[in-house]
Amino acid sequence: MSWDLRRSLLLWEAVEEVSLKLAEFVRRACGALGLEPVASVLVSLERVYEDAEYGREICG
Repeated sequence: MSWDLRRSLLLWEAVEEVSLKLAEFVRRACGALGLEPVASVLVSLERVYEDAEYGREICG
């Protein structure tokens, strides 16, 4: 695997981890405040994770 491809995969892994943690933080913060999180925000955050998983399947 080329260094550029490896670096890209590492970056995607970091982005997906941050997006999942941020989605969980939003859920907990909204819950603590008695609010409902905006579904589109959570879907967007989780989509980053799904896109990364799809990219990993294609790239090997």
